[in-house]
Amino acid sequence: NKAIRVSLYSGVFLSILLQFINPFGFDSILFSSNYAEMDKKIEDKKFISIWFSPSEEDLSTVALNDIISKGGGPVFDPHVTILPLLSSNRRDWNQTTENRLRSLFSDGNGPLNITFHRLKIGNSYYQSILLEAEMSDRLSSAYSKVEMEFEDLSASDRSNYFPHMSLFYGEHNPEIVEKVTKMVEGYELVGKTIKFDRV
Repeated sequence: NKAIRVSLYSGVFLSILLQFINPFGFDSILFSSNYAEMDKKIEDKKFISIWFSPSEEDLSTVALNDIISKGGGPVFDPHVTILPLLSSNRRDWNQTTENRLRSLFSDGNGPLNITFHRLKIGNSYYQSILLEAEMSDRLSSAYSKVEMEFEDLSASDRSNYFPHMSLFYGEHNPEIVEKVTKMVEGYELVGKTIKFDRV
């Protein structure tokens, strides 16, 4: 199903999926919550990110999942983050917040096409090996809308942030870089435009 996904990060991956109806002109909204300990107090702060996810109907999604699963690092869903590291907690994500998120993506314009123009090798955990995305007018508009709407949840500084699709998390070495690079070349992902229909 097409969906909107909000992901809450912590140490151990555990997914809880809840479905709602008709945001972004799509069929459902998915909340994926990752908690190290399920019995932690609700007041505990979490890092929350809102991201675009590629369409399951797009053949490139299969390629992205293949690269991520075979790269040798943590396995995660392919995505382009819209708003990284919101400082918030579980209680902040209530029905009002869900409605606010829906309203941002109810313009009826349908899926978003994002083009990736180069492979980039970084030196931080979450920006280790990635595909850098072109900042289109529509993508820029989406970023601005989310940043303004969720300003009250203390978004982190995004001055050095750029849209990208991570392919590998963690510390890489020449062998990992070569392996991921060859797979990217084999799937011809540089210069590729991919459809995103979930958030």
